[in-house]
Amino acid sequence: MSQLPRKRTLEEWGINKENVKTLLILLVLLVLGVVMVLAMKMMVSMETTAIIIVLLPLLGFLFLGGAIAEFGFGGMSAKFARAANEEISLPKLGEMKPNAQDFDKVGQEGGAALEEMVRDYELSETKPIVLFLKLGTDDYDREKLIGFIEHLSLHRSFKLVVFLDKFNHFIACMPCWALRQLLIHEKEGQELIDAINGDHPNALLESPMFVKEALNEQSTNVEALRQMTELNIDILVVIDKDRRPKGVVERDQIVNRMMLALLGKPATKL
Repeated sequence: MSQLPRKRTLEEWGINKENVKTLLILLVLLVLGVVMVLAMKMMVSMETTAIIIVLLPLLGFLFLGGAIAEFGFGGMSAKFARAANEEISLPKLGEMKPNAQDFDKVGQEGGAALEEMVRDYELSETKPIVLFLKLGTDDYDREKLIGFIEHLSLHRSFKLVVFLDKFNHFIACMPCWALRQLLIHEKEGQELIDAINGDHPNALLESPMFVKEALNEQSTNVEALRQMTELNIDILVVIDKDRRPKGVVERDQIVNRMMLALLGKPATKL
């Protein structure tokens, strides 16, 4: 009488009890995350990116805590680790470097003049718009700069202002809304304008309001996310070895790419 084939144990399938425990914990956390997202969607409108941001920390918690690093079910660990340690991907950047005449024109003609500039710069909502301010050019007036930023802020992809020295080296950056808030205060705003026009970079470097840190082209996704978390900012400048800006990366962009990699779907390059 032939013997029935012996059932293989979990260990023989390459899955030990700790892996099963980790899988159950992961599934419970994901289910809780989905329930939380659905509950929030019933109360407020949430974009897909917001949903991903809610769910990703559940995976990140386990990954950074070492649980997923030891968890090999379905190759999820390898995919997540590979995505986290990939070098950041730089989308095409919408650079805007206005001069004194541009500020005068927008100040006189308003939004119509700015929209003409947006077309000339070939800017769009599909790529991040960055306003560059260069020290030592004497191009800037506080009220005109406020008006310029307010008009440009109507474009949702405008998020960052970058300050450069006269050699186009990166000095610091600041979210556009933060710069506007600083400028509307007459005393502090004029002091900043004087520092920019007078080529005094130390005034920016010594202020805690400016972000002096930047990523390099070899930075990984997880390094970028860690630095964004430490600085409490959603976007960072990427510089080359000579400290010249090469682009910017956004938290949403990195998170989306990591989630797509986790799902085995390649991200579309912009």
